[in-house]
Amino acid sequence: MILSAFLGRVQAGVASALADMRGAPSEAHRLWIETGAALQSEPGLRVFAYLLVVFVVAAGLEWLFWTYAAPGYRWLLAGEPRKRIDAWRIALRRAGTDISAILLSSTAALAVSALFALPPAVQDLVIAAVAVVAAGRLAGAVAGALVSPQAPRQRLIRIPTREAERTVPVVTLVSAAIVAGMAIPEVIGARAPRLAGAIETGTAVLVAVLLVAAIAFLDRRRPRGRLSGPQRRRLRLLPRPLAAGLWCTLVGLMWLGGAPRWTLTVVIVSATLVAEAASRRAVLAFWAAWRSDRASRDPAEAAEVAPQDPGIEALLADLSLRIVRLLVALAGGIACVIVWDIPILAMTAAETPSGRLMSQVLGAVALLLVADLVWSGAKGWIDAQLSRIAATGHGDPETGANARLLTLLPLARKALGVAVLCVVTFSLLSVFGIAVTPLLAGAGVVGIAIGFGAQTLVRDVLSGVFYLAEDVFRIGDYIEGGNAKGTVERITLRTVALRHQNGPLHFVPYGALGSVRNNSRDWVIDKFEIPLPPDVDSEFIRKLIKKIGEKMMEDPEIAPLIVAPLKTKLYRIEPGVKVFRCKVQTPPGKQFEVRAAAYKRIEAALRENGIRFADTKSQIILQGPPAAGAVDQPANA
Repeated sequence: MILSAFLGRVQAGVASALADMRGAPSEAHRLWIETGAALQSEPGLRVFAYLLVVFVVAAGLEWLFWTYAAPGYRWLLAGEPRKRIDAWRIALRRAGTDISAILLSSTAALAVSALFALPPAVQDLVIAAVAVVAAGRLAGAVAGALVSPQAPRQRLIRIPTREAERTVPVVTLVSAAIVAGMAIPEVIGARAPRLAGAIETGTAVLVAVLLVAAIAFLDRRRPRGRLSGPQRRRLRLLPRPLAAGLWCTLVGLMWLGGAPRWTLTVVIVSATLVAEAASRRAVLAFWAAWRSDRASRDPAEAAEVAPQDPGIEALLADLSLRIVRLLVALAGGIACVIVWDIPILAMTAAETPSGRLMSQVLGAVALLLVADLVWSGAKGWIDAQLSRIAATGHGDPETGANARLLTLLPLARKALGVAVLCVVTFSLLSVFGIAVTPLLAGAGVVGIAIGFGAQTLVRDVLSGVFYLAEDVFRIGDYIEGGNAKGTVERITLRTVALRHQNGPLHFVPYGALGSVRNNSRDWVIDKFEIPLPPDVDSEFIRKLIKKIGEKMMEDPEIAPLIVAPLKTKLYRIEPGVKVFRCKVQTPPGKQFEVRAAAYKRIEAALRENGIRFADTKSQIILQGPPAAGAVDQPANA
């Protein structure tokens, strides 16, 4: 039943369109005669003079604008960009100059026309004419900035020069024709309804044909190749031109079926999606050109430019992409509101259920958008800092402050996420008229109850807060606390993950750490012993090892790992051995390398001086039977 009714409306729409086509010539002839007669009358001549004044003022202001802007514009056209980002800058400045001139002349024409007492039909005609000219010129300005027929090196869209020269006038004329096809029926609809309907139908057919032709042209220019490797394309069920043709057919059927608002809504939504994809590609291409420009900058030129963190660049690219998407979606939403003629401002101001609901929905949407931008910006900045720290390496002694940031930033990101979520949740409840004060009071009571029931959890969380606030340990530190020791790998709100040197990962609650011993702060003193024979000269050994320490301080590979040079002293004397204790001050974790280098040099120096290490093993000497004739001594002799 519904399908048959829809088909009946489609047939009626087709019959009406054919009737408009048949009646359009006669109405056009009648309108032409009436317009000529009106222009020959005294009021018509007065209106014509007014329109001539409007044109002269608008053209004169634009001429004055170009008188001052022409030298800079010619300099832009003659520019030779060295990098891709320079071409983007030139295109943006060129498009900005053209758009400024167009807006100046259009605003002047509308302002001057409003000063005269023009008939309503003539005023509508002036507005339509200004819209047609401005739309065509704006489209041509954007196309000229992208394809740049005069300067191939400024061309952002890589097409041949002949195609670039044809693109700008074609885009200008097509845009002007489409806008004219939408504006003229509004002006002549009351006097020539058949002609207006025929123009609307012709405009729709023209747009559909141009859309399919443009998609077929772009699809034909896409590079072809075998489907292999990372460049494999996703197979599509329908070719792009055929899909575009089916979409145009569906839109046409909806239009003929008597649903113009739904048809325009579908068109607006589709255009918004296409504009979002195009803006996304444009923003990504701009930032790719920016990064390429910075990567290819020579060192002398780069020294003059303030260094830019790649993570910050990624954050700016993400924020700009979100803002562009928001603007595109906002433009599509405003267009849909205009099509459906929804009085949003009046509804939000009215004290009615629908008005309050509209106001609440708009407030919730605005709140979610602001929260998304805040969260994206904060999270992106934290991720950028973490990427920068990870790139520099947080295990070196020079990056101790960075190691603390690497510890605190992930916790700050989680805390910020929880805070944003809570604020947005309570704000949304408040926007929709739900009282949040009882909820906050109830949450406080529940929190107190949970605190009394989970004292261990509270102790762990509070202990962790104080450990982090007092900078007891950081990510990468080797600590000992409680019954565990190891390198700090991860920190959460309740536990710290310690990786033991043998591999096991211990998750220790903060409340169980107790007194913490941090072996990775500032410096360490490594002590080791050298056993030597008892007959060596102690002063000679001390001076020998002191010289070894001085040579190690001169070694470019070992010197950065030493805070205080190697020294030694006689530590103790035991039967058959002198023990010398050596000590050296190094950054945390570097003592093992320095000790190995010291052992190697001490061994070589002792060998050169003919000194052997003492044998610390105990020796048992067994005596044989006494010789013949020997006299035994008394036990108490």
